[in-house]
Amino acid sequence: EQVLSIQRIYDANQRMIGLINSLLNVAQIELGTMEIERSPTSLTEVCDSALGDLDYQITIKHIQIKRIYDNDIPMIDLDPRLIRMVFQNLISNAVKYTSTGKISITIKHESKNAIVSIKDTGFGIPKKAQKKVFSKLFRAENVISKEIEGTGLGLYIIKAVVEMFYGKIWFDSEEGKGTTFFVSLPFSQEEPAKEN
Repeated sequence: EQVLSIQRIYDANQRMIGLINSLLNVAQIELGTMEIERSPTSLTEVCDSALGDLDYQITIKHIQIKRIYDNDIPMIDLDPRLIRMVFQNLISNAVKYTSTGKISITIKHESKNAIVSIKDTGFGIPKKAQKKVFSKLFRAENVISKEIEGTGLGLYIIKAVVEMFYGKIWFDSEEGKGTTFFVSLPFSQEEPAKEN
C-alpha cells in the first residue's frame, strides 16, 4: 500500500511538471521567445531515444512497434531538444490512444525533405473534431470519455515547433481505426522565399 501511495504521488507530480512545462512552452511560443540551439541532428537517433522513454508503456500494453528508416537520411541542422519533443509527443499519443495493436514509424528521404510518419491502430479522431486537433487546449470527446489524461497542449506546441524549422505537420484519421501523423522537415534549413 505504501509503494502504491508513493507511486500515485510520483505520477501526480510528473503530470504537474508536464503541465507546467507545457504552459511555459506555450508562453514562449506566443511571445516569440523560444530559444533555438541548432546542431546537426539525426532524426532516426532522436526517434529511437524518444521510443526508449516509452518502453515501459509499450511493453505493458503489448503494442508492436515497427520501424522503417531510409538509410540515406542526412543530418539536419535542427534543435535536437525541440525535435525530440515532437517525436515524444506524437509517439506518446500513439501509445496513449492505442489499447493494443501496432505503431509503425517511418522516416523517409523524399526529394528535399525528410518525411516522418507515425501510424497507430488506436481510437482515431472523430471527423467533427479533426479541424480543431492543433488548437490550444482541445481534446476530442472520444478520448475524454475514456478518461485518458492529457492537457490539450501537445499538438499545439509541436505544430509551432515544426513550423520553426520550416516544416509541415498533418494527419489522416478514421475513428475506431487509427491515426497517422506526418511531419515534413526540409533538409536545407534556409528560410524559404516568401511568395508575393
